[in-house]
Amino acid sequence: MIAVVAPAGYGKSTLLAEWAADQPRVGWVSIDKRDNDPAVLLTYLAVAVDRIEPIDVVFGRWRASLGVGIADVGELVAAIGSMSGPVALVLDQAEAITNRSARDVIAELAIRLPAGCRLAIGSRHEAPVPTARLRAQRALVEIGAPELGMNRVEAGELLAWAGVAVPDDAVDDLHRQTEGWAAGLYLAALALNAGGGGGIPAARDFSGDDRFMGDYLRSEFLSNASLLTYALPIMSAQTLLELARAYIALGDRSGGRAVLRQLFDILQHRPQLGTIANQAGDLRSRLESLGAEMLGVSSLTTAELRLLPLLLTHLSQADIGERLFLSRNTVKSHTKSIYRKLGVTSRGETINKMLELGVVSNP
Repeated sequence: MIAVVAPAGYGKSTLLAEWAADQPRVGWVSIDKRDNDPAVLLTYLAVAVDRIEPIDVVFGRWRASLGVGIADVGELVAAIGSMSGPVALVLDQAEAITNRSARDVIAELAIRLPAGCRLAIGSRHEAPVPTARLRAQRALVEIGAPELGMNRVEAGELLAWAGVAVPDDAVDDLHRQTEGWAAGLYLAALALNAGGGGGIPAARDFSGDDRFMGDYLRSEFLSNASLLTYALPIMSAQTLLELARAYIALGDRSGGRAVLRQLFDILQHRPQLGTIANQAGDLRSRLESLGAEMLGVSSLTTAELRLLPLLLTHLSQADIGERLFLSRNTVKSHTKSIYRKLGVTSRGETINKMLELGVVSNP
């Protein structure tokens, strides 16, 4: 059992993909909220195994049954055990599994997987497996943010690869500010390149108010607040300001209030964050003055925010699904939800609305 657990941007999926490439017989399941059901999860696991080698399982039976749970894992385990050789299974984005019965399915599979088989899980939170038991059996390999984070030398190599030439002390500053967070280092490189090579001052001033970092944190924060504990307080505050502006643009009072509460909590402990307190106060006033006609507009989910930028491209729904590791039906469902929430009826209208609200920028 391999558990890769770290916040967004640490390269969990990349590491798992590299590991999977070395496995002769591997099945991959990218989990989303639609899999947060034991019957659906078992079905997709069985499909992944069947793609390696046909197994004797009636697909769809679980999805049509009530009361599916850990007792049904035995059938899948037996089918895996009857295969001609060991297999490896990868479950990525396992943080999407919050249903207790679905988490029990993964735990049971981890315990009962036949000898020689391997299960690798990528998650932003603790993997849904009995870690204490697996540790005692010496059957668990744990990889976290400290192991995934880049060291000083690797940080310098990434910046050089991205075309950023800065002296050693500036690399030290960036490495310290990002704590080896790969996504943060790469976003810093983008910001420095976009700034025309500002050199040492630009490197030392890099923070959450940079547009590249802000875009990334804004989308990821909606699904994982713990990510911001890996950034500077100014990054957290700037991201929350942008989120509040987005909620106001969408007319979502409840979402805006929740974000501003978090922002004022930060300001209570760090009141010296420049003009952020004044900006937060202005946004709170704007939020409370929203007209009643705006109250029906809903906020966009994390999955929908990830899909939004791709709607600006020529990509088809199938192509978007491949990029986001989603089925075509899931992409279609997210797109329809976006239409409804933004009050539009076509992809073209969606693009115009997104640009008007400032949710995305012109490509």
